[in-house]
Amino acid sequence: MPHLSLADLLFIAALTNIPSARRPWGAITWLADVFRISRVSVYAVGKRVVERLQGPAKDRLLAGAPQAPQPCPPQMLPVTPTRLARTILTATFPGNVSIRPTKQLLQEAQLIAQHDTYAQWLGHLYDAFELVDRRSGEIREPETNAWLLEQVLSAMEQIDQSRVRKFAKTLRNHQKQLLTFLDWAALAMTVSTPTGQHISSPREQKLFVRTVARCWLLRQALINGHQHWKAEANQAKAALLSTIAADDKLAELATQLMQLLDATGRTSSLVKNINGILKSFFYSRQSFRNLETLQAYLNLFTLWHNMRVYERGKRQGSNPYQLADIDPGSDDWLALLGYPPS
Repeated sequence: MPHLSLADLLFIAALTNIPSARRPWGAITWLADVFRISRVSVYAVGKRVVERLQGPAKDRLLAGAPQAPQPCPPQMLPVTPTRLARTILTATFPGNVSIRPTKQLLQEAQLIAQHDTYAQWLGHLYDAFELVDRRSGEIREPETNAWLLEQVLSAMEQIDQSRVRKFAKTLRNHQKQLLTFLDWAALAMTVSTPTGQHISSPREQKLFVRTVARCWLLRQALINGHQHWKAEANQAKAALLSTIAADDKLAELATQLMQLLDATGRTSSLVKNINGILKSFFYSRQSFRNLETLQAYLNLFTLWHNMRVYERGKRQGSNPYQLADIDPGSDDWLALLGYPPS
């Protein structure tokens, strides 16, 4: 993982090796998101660093001891047919590598090429799900993101790797629903943020919305741990404060727009948690008779889940209905269905 520095590796290892009872909940997922590696890789880094630190003393460098100058790391070479041919010939002479190890070596080289291609398109996939363009602050149009998502899926489907194709197939199955949050945002903005009543110029209206949206996006990035955007976020915040200075109505509109962006439905850790719970129940129910029985089952799950008390985290001791100030009349979901305890 060449994108991780020594400091990154030591930080990951330090957090990973905190005893699970004392480690902050969600820390491993946070590490995976920030450093763009899998959870499996997070644990592997923690394990390997500990093994190196606990290895024989002769393998360690004494603190403060003079070290020989290290050569510059080699540049990453693209995997091309010529490069593969050179690899084969070099493994043969002078490597004297037999056929089976050579096949394994080539498989690894091809996997590197597949990974590089996948990593490139994965970055474009992240971009396809953005609500706000980071560079301009423009709120994305559904047509733009839909086009980009289609290009990403088409490219991923061409990568000859089973896990990548499985991932692309899952995205393809849900493609129509993946960008509905953009439609919700566009509708909500039309109804809930009447900027035209206070800003007469259409150009100034667009500039105001972009300034607020860009400030919101970079603020969210800092909340999610992307501290390398701190300077850019501070600049965006200063631009917004300059725009709404001494204008209470503009400040109110900016607050409304930020609340709208906060409320736009997109994936989150909470949604992933609910999907994980629901998936475990679907596992033993491979099919339903029709859509009506499926919907009835989902309705039961919704009622049960919304009355289930959280056992940990900041919502500990409460259920979703209580957090939403909803009183269903009972804390027993079976009683609400007409089956009170005997």
